[in-house]
Parts: sequence; structure tokens; C-alpha cells
Amino acid sequence: MAKGPDKIGKYKIIELLAQGGMGAVYKGLHPTLDRPVILKKLTLRGNPDFVERFRREARILMDFRNDNIVDVYDHFREGRSHYIVLEYIDGLSVEQLIQRERYLPNDMALYICYQTCKALKYAHNKNVIHRDIKPSNVLVSKRGEVKLLDFGIATSEQDSDQGLTREGMTLGSPAYMAPEQFENTRNVDKRADIYSLGVMLYEMVTGKKPFPGGFSADLVAAIQKGKYPPPQRYNPKTSRMVRRIIGKCMRTKRRRRFQDLDEVLHILRHYFESSDLKAFRQQLRMAVEGRTVEPVRRRGRSRIRSLAAVVMAAAVLAGAGAALLFGFGYYYEWIKPDTHGEVSFKVLVDEGYKQPDEYYIRGWLFTDTGDNADEIDMDPLRFSPVYDEEGSLIEFATRPMYLPEDEYRVKIQAESSLYWKSFYLEPRRIQRGTINMRDGMVLEFPYSPSRPLPLKVNIYVQDQRTWEQITDRTAVEIWWNDNWRQWSDWIAGEMRTGAVYQFRFSAEGYQPKIFSLLIRPEQSTLYINPRLMPE
Repeated sequence: MAKGPDKIGKYKIIELLAQGGMGAVYKGLHPTLDRPVILKKLTLRGNPDFVERFRREARILMDFRNDNIVDVYDHFREGRSHYIVLEYIDGLSVEQLIQRERYLPNDMALYICYQTCKALKYAHNKNVIHRDIKPSNVLVSKRGEVKLLDFGIATSEQDSDQGLTREGMTLGSPAYMAPEQFENTRNVDKRADIYSLGVMLYEMVTGKKPFPGGFSADLVAAIQKGKYPPPQRYNPKTSRMVRRIIGKCMRTKRRRRFQDLDEVLHILRHYFESSDLKAFRQQLRMAVEGRTVEPVRRRGRSRIRSLAAVVMAAAVLAGAGAALLFGFGYYYEWIKPDTHGEVSFKVLVDEGYKQPDEYYIRGWLFTDTGDNADEIDMDPLRFSPVYDEEGSLIEFATRPMYLPEDEYRVKIQAESSLYWKSFYLEPRRIQRGTINMRDGMVLEFPYSPSRPLPLKVNIYVQDQRTWEQITDRTAVEIWWNDNWRQWSDWIAGEMRTGAVYQFRFSAEGYQPKIFSLLIRPEQSTLYINPRLMPE
């Protein structure tokens, strides 16, 4: 594989992964995290819309923190090219997995669908519509993680799509697009993503697209009619559950589809509730590595309802006791004090930085073997806000957990800061005899938001109808020291991140427009592209 340049910005380039007329993709090395990253380069010049889409993808993803969405570390401009720096996923796309396996088992396909749903639900909750859900945009890592990527044509209520997607414009991959997306991409809603999710599930279990072929009048007509071969024609083992989800997702009329991903997630949570999700993740690992995939055994339901009732009654009684033992830690305190210890984690924060639900704080546990660390196969650590007596946010904390006596490492990501810590966990019998660990080991991590940085502002004003560049004819003002002031080099030099700014744009013959913008501490470059409407 070609290597490309030795360095781009501060990133050492390992190899060139792909190149086309609009850009290139490189594998690089992060200078401080010492981990591989992906650099997407936009080389197309002369059309500001493509540049703005590229910037907007970075803006959307920089604000995302979700375990099922590829992270963005950076975006910058060097020379006449723009770059986005993304998390590197060592694995395969779902498209590559389908090509290699022909089609996927029902449970594996549903598990991938489940994880993709969680990513999409997170995006929808932030009023972002992806608009390009397909197997090549979902990655599966060698650790069994499922990650959604490529928000290049996404639309967001917070990041206006006006001008970028005009009336009648069609964006997306035709074989996966909802019928309404061909009519007007600009006005699609989350139900278009739900439709595309159904198409992807169909392809996963059959190895074929329900509507194959490139963009053509015949393809559009077939999609709008909604007549496609039933999945069991290509794969007789397609389960009833899979067919049910595909059918409801791919209804041609939006009002007849699932109206929200909560409905799909409810079905999938219920489907997997009696299964070990770790086993499905292990199954994905084996598939990505090309190993023989063993089916995951799911506990079946008893057909003898009377026996089930007896078992359920006994389970309720046993469950109540188990809840007391395990839920409150009594099992380890009374029965396993010589083998298990208690540990919890806290991230101390500066009150007033942002709302509690806007923080991204996650943790992962590893066994410490000296030379390296093996991640413990468990869900990421979840942190809940903790308030003082006056109601001020002071920290985020996990629930206490019990682990076998051993050497461990913990990795905690708090926003853009990363912490690693090694610790030895003593059993409860020893902890109870130590003053500072009588109530269990508590590891604390002080976090302060990034210090304010100089803010660079780029302004590009256009006519809403003709797209003519009118920056030179536009008066730019900023709300500064309780007054509207003319934009100047001096004010530009005084601007810092971690603040709210308000801009006003006005030009003769146009309606004025105001932008109110919250700039996070780590967001050091601001691109504003207002399009003014003629009067």
C-alpha cells in the first residue's frame, strides 16, 4: 500500500489507505496518544458546499461521545486542504463481512442492528439525521465493537442544512434510500434512517440488496412501490423476528414504519434479554478474524406453562434474596470477604462548566499482567452526577463494584482528557482493617475543562438564492461588552474558546441574520457561513 507524505500537520503518516477525485484517506499516528488514527483529506477545490459539508461532519462528530460512534479527535486546514482526524478501528466493515461470509446468522445480524440502533438513537436525540446508513458505514472491530461512521451528508437542527441541500436535491446511496429521500432529501426525518436500517438488516441476512442496481428510473420506481423479494427466498433460515423488523422498517409510507428507534430497541432488548451479550460480541470477534463462528446458545422458553409458573414463583423468592445479597454487596461482604474487594471511581469536576448530561465520562477496566493489560469483558463503567448540599455538581461516581483480589488498570476518559491508573485490589477482609478503605477503595480523578484557547474565526457570506459570495458587501457585528460592535482584527485577537458569542450579519438589500454560538473550550476554530435572504 502506498505510504503518502511522511507527515500531515502534527500527525506522522503510516500509509495511504484510499484516494479518489475528492480526497484521500490516510492511516496516521497521534503524536500524544501514541495510537493509530485515520486522517480524511478533502482535496476538491472551487465548490464551497463540499468544504462546508466536510466541516459540518467534523462539527457534528466533535460534539458526539458514544460507544457505538467513531470518535473524532481533530479537524484542521493545512494549505488548501481540509482534514478530519478519526478514531482508527482495526476490523472490517459490515459490507466486507457480508462479502466474506455470504450472509450473516440471524442473531449476529440482529446484534449488529441492535448496536447500530443505539448509535442512531443517540444521534437522533441530538436532532441529527445520518441519511446514509449502509453496511459500508458500519464497522466491526477485532474486539467485537460495532461503530457507526461517515456523517458526511447528515443534517442537524443545530447546524442548518439550508443552502447545502436544495429543494429537489437527492443525497445518499440509492439502494438504501427511503422513497421520500428521492423526492426531497432536505426534508427527510429520522424515519428515513429507520428505513435504511431495515435495508441493511435485509442485506445482512440474505447477502443481497432488496433493490439492487445503480441509480436509475427503474430503481426509484421499485423502491417507491415497495415490492421486494422476501428475505426467506434467499435465506430460508431467516427468522420471523428478522422479517418482522425488516417489514416494519421498510414500509413505503413513513407513517406506517417504526416512528422512533425506541420501538426497535424495545424489541431487540426483549429479544436479547435472556442472552449473554458478551457471547455475541465474542462471536463478532471470531467472524472478523475469519475463524469458525459458533452459534450462541439462547435460553429457550419452557412449553409447560404450569411448570413455568412454579419456576417463576420460586425465582421471585430466590431473586429477592439474590437482589439483597448481590445488589447491596452482602454476598461479597459475608461470603466472599477473603477473595473479593470493593472499588469505585470518581471524577471530580468544576461546577458550572456544562449541564451534567452533556459530559462524556466513561471507564474501562483491565487486568494488569505487568508487560501489558487485558481488557475485562464487561460494559464500560458508567458515571452518575453527585451534588453537594447546595445542589452544585461536584463529581461523577460509579456504583461500588466487587472484583477478585488482583492487579488492575483503569482507563477513564473525561471529555478530551484520558487517565490511566494501576491499582491493587485487596479483599474485603483486609480493606475493613484499613481506615481509608473501610468502606471500600475509592479512586479519584480530578478533571478541569481545557483552558480557553485563542479562537480563530472564518466568515463566508453568500446570497441564499444565487449562492453568490457577498462577504465583502456584508457588515459583520458582534455583541461585545454589552453592545453591538463592528467586527475588527482587534476583537478577533481577543476572542477565546469556552464562551458564547453572538454575530449579526447585514447587507443592503438583504434580511439581516443573527447567530448565537456556544464555543466549547477545545473548539479553537469557528467557521460561519450565513446565507442571507434577499428582501
